[in-house]
Amino acid sequence: MLITREQELHRWTIGGHDFEDVLSFLERCSAYPVHSEERRALVMASVILYARPFSQNERRSSKKSKAEDAPKAISRLRVEWFKDLTDDELRLHTRIIDLRNKVVAHAEFNEYPTSYDPRTGVTWSRRAQPLDLGLNLSHVAELTRKVWRYCQHRRADHIIEKRDARDREVAG
Repeated sequence: MLITREQELHRWTIGGHDFEDVLSFLERCSAYPVHSEERRALVMASVILYARPFSQNERRSSKKSKAEDAPKAISRLRVEWFKDLTDDELRLHTRIIDLRNKVVAHAEFNEYPTSYDPRTGVTWSRRAQPLDLGLNLSHVAELTRKVWRYCQHRRADHIIEKRDARDREVAG
């Protein structure tokens, strides 16, 4: 996908920064035991940051005029724009987005089941842990590195196209 508007460039740039942070956090995971709070926090932050570029971001405020309220960036990146992702990578992408939506940013009952015994008043619950849900962190890092590179290439292609257009205009 060729970037055609400045708002697209901004979202690709913001997304690239999020993916850089994911890679940094995943690299730091190895310094902590598998079930440590530190590692859990890094994995949860990685899931949120990976999903953020693909989530709804820019919203208009009804209190401002249309001109001053125009979004400075497109709302989100779409996975369809990442043309070279394999089927396995697309499944992993979907899994990360689902974890973000059902476990990390929200708490769906199926992921956080509870029960109640009215006779005794005892409740039971299970807290979902991203570490227990089958995420292979090295695969997440590989996918993130791939989408991060794609962001970098889109931005570079845009800058080269703008430079070449300017050069043609000056020469022409």
